[in-house]
Amino acid sequence: MEHHDDQLYLAINDIDHTKIKAMSPQTNGIRERLHKTILNEFYQVAFRKKLYVDLDTL
Repeated sequence: MEHHDDQLYLAINDIDHTKIKAMSPQTNGIRERLHKTILNEFYQVAFRKKLYVDLDTL
């Protein structure tokens, strides 16, 4: 059975991966809120401190 790196990471860290129903207003709202949180808590903070030239240095 083939495992991808992301599946291995999820298994090691005991993270459950689930898929949501497409085009549902409730799940779209949850997803949008998660993306906003990731943007506010990580990317905006990281890019304020340093300009990254590639994903590996990020």
